[in-house]
Amino acid sequence: MKLWRDLGLIRSELEAVDPVLAAALANPSPSQPLLATLRRAAEALHPPLPSAAVVAVERCEAAPAAAARLSDALRCARFARRYSNDMSRRAARRAAAVQRWKEDGGEAAAAAAAARDLAAARAMLSGLGWPAVEVESAEGSAAARQLEQRVDGLVQEALGAGEGRAMTLDAGAGRGATAGGAAHVDSPWDALLDDLAGCRRDELGMVLQASGPHKILLLYRLSRAQRFVRSMRDDMAQRAQRAAALQAELYARAPRLLSAEEQDRFVSRLMDDARRRAQNREEIAAKAELERTRPAWEGLKGRQAKTPVPLRRGSKRR
Repeated sequence: MKLWRDLGLIRSELEAVDPVLAAALANPSPSQPLLATLRRAAEALHPPLPSAAVVAVERCEAAPAAAARLSDALRCARFARRYSNDMSRRAARRAAAVQRWKEDGGEAAAAAAAARDLAAARAMLSGLGWPAVEVESAEGSAAARQLEQRVDGLVQEALGAGEGRAMTLDAGAGRGATAGGAAHVDSPWDALLDDLAGCRRDELGMVLQASGPHKILLLYRLSRAQRFVRSMRDDMAQRAQRAAALQAELYARAPRLLSAEEQDRFVSRLMDDARRRAQNREEIAAKAELERTRPAWEGLKGRQAKTPVPLRRGSKRR
């Protein structure tokens, strides 16, 4: 059965390449043995078929083994062809999506957003007290290279301070107040360093590998993302506090907690009640079964239950 399935697959591939050979494979003759026909089929299918598969078929000494080798190679070739076509279709769809994005103004919008973020990044670096000649320098100048060195030093310091730590829900909660309760505001340098310390190491590595305006753009966007995460975390904490206060206000009276003895007595009463309910169900079921199986005349009152006697033919009931 497997041999005929393999031969059917090989014939389907041969019909488009060599119909005569496919017909010979369908009807093998003594002058053209099946093994020799399979070897010729492997050579005919050699362009889509790898050379190793052709050599493996030629080394086979029996027709079933050669058919199995050739059919397996054809299945692999079919899979590779489908995979290649699928990847080509995906690439075409991706290119079409990018083209539509450009036509819809997505490229211009992205460029405008990058320009706004770059201006905000320069303002952020100016707030650190860095020289304006470096912050506003053109790409490739000596001042721009000095600015990149400053950014790399800041990132290295953040890596040393954070050591790739993951942000926790209560990270940064103590930044808003000192130990005495007075309001405390971090310096721009400490705030930016704290933001970068919460980033992943691979994100900071991207900043180190970047150059030119893209370096300070990545630095600003990482800091902005950390500020957004911190604001969302603070908002969640405030919501939890408000929910706890509302719950305490609605349920001012604390529920009474049962002692271990009271809990044991409650469980004992519950189990006794369950046993009584089960016993009542059994009694009701037994009574119902008894009523169902009892004859109807046994329930008559005031009359003696008699077994009816059938009348003989021709007699009358008195």
